[in-house]
Amino acid sequence: MYISDSFFYADFWYRNEFTAPTFAPGQRAWLNFDGVNWKADVFLNGEKVGRIEGGFIRGRFDVTGQLLPGRKNALAVRIEKDDTPGSAKQKTFENPGKNGGALGIDNPTYHASIGWDWIPTIRGRDIGIWGGVYLSSSGPVTLEEPFVSATLPLPDTTRADVSLEVKLVNHSAQPVVGTLRGRLGDLEFEERVSLDASATRKVTLDPSNTPALRLSSPKLWWPAGYGEPHLYAMELSFLTQDQKVSDARTFQVGVRQMSYSEEGGALRIWINGRRFVPRGGNWGFGESMLRFRRREYDAAVRYHREMNFTMIRNWVGQVGDEEFFAACDRHGVMVWQEFWLANPWDGPDPKDDDLFLRNVLDSVLRFRNHPSIALYCGRNEGTPPSRWTTASAKCFPRITPASTTSPIPPSAWWAAAGLTWPCPSASISPAASTPSCTAKWACRTFPPSRACAP
Repeated sequence: MYISDSFFYADFWYRNEFTAPTFAPGQRAWLNFDGVNWKADVFLNGEKVGRIEGGFIRGRFDVTGQLLPGRKNALAVRIEKDDTPGSAKQKTFENPGKNGGALGIDNPTYHASIGWDWIPTIRGRDIGIWGGVYLSSSGPVTLEEPFVSATLPLPDTTRADVSLEVKLVNHSAQPVVGTLRGRLGDLEFEERVSLDASATRKVTLDPSNTPALRLSSPKLWWPAGYGEPHLYAMELSFLTQDQKVSDARTFQVGVRQMSYSEEGGALRIWINGRRFVPRGGNWGFGESMLRFRRREYDAAVRYHREMNFTMIRNWVGQVGDEEFFAACDRHGVMVWQEFWLANPWDGPDPKDDDLFLRNVLDSVLRFRNHPSIALYCGRNEGTPPSRWTTASAKCFPRITPASTTSPIPPSAWWAAAGLTWPCPSASISPAASTPSCTAKWACRTFPPSRACAP
């Protein structure tokens, strides 16, 4: 609060030197960024290797040709400040000031940092590197965008059919034949795969071609108060013909299925065949200076559960850390995930639709394996721009199957306020949504089925 806003009226540079590890012949080196706000140019040893645009999109760059293995390397990142930071607002007891401001035009970014009735203006608007930066390596084939989902023969929960989708990318100029190998808990499976030179192939495995993915007596993931939020370890790897691991991924998944009803004009929610009643509150930030890590998220989400809450609303999508969603998975707290749109009178709509939608797509692909995510919501209040919902309707059904994650209402107002549903094309996901009930409003009405994308 005692730092002048003018200090941040310029771009910033980050620079670091490091000794790179050595890699086996034929391996590729990747430079990864988990989060940068707002935009950035990335340089390695004086050469530009890529650009990141938007506060909630990852960066991944092939630096095989620029990295100096076993030697000192220089990494430099030029952070571009927001184009429209708005003006600082000083809150007082008598006047909390107006909500939001011009910063909305730069979304996706940390819009709340301009100041709201619950937070003062954050000097610098949280620009900078907020996520991890690290090197990784692979062989010629990488595993991209893995997704695990499950269906139950409800009301029977004694078995579950698990489906795995993963994209295999051949980065070499030669065809590759290898084995996709997986392990879900104690169950193992594999599939022989052929890839043409420089080709990308999506592989789908389910009980029809991989019987091991039909689970008997599965341990289900349940929200707090309904049972244990059991998590399975999923291990994936691709082995080339010489049995060398080209790439590997390890993450956790939950076996659960949600369903919805609008009968009688009221939203009803079930998880694994049992009625679910969401209770919870809003999170604007984990911490306003973005300093929360695994320990802090685990404690904060545990407190939420200990208050007998079952859902957290990620208000305007201001929490983008993997650790937040992982904590919700562990503690059985479901997430109402919003995108970066406040209501229209708290700031203008974003000016760059393509940038916004690229951030939406990457965020969904990044977090969709978390069983705690119950719905995606278009904006805080009001309705998203029609151009946004139209474009999103084309991509969401492909990346959020109805059995795993909900369809979205355009905003929290329409989901929970009991207001008339005004626009039959605003919903952009293929199933019914999961709004969290608030103290002020009950879930009395919900969008009709015709409002949902096909």
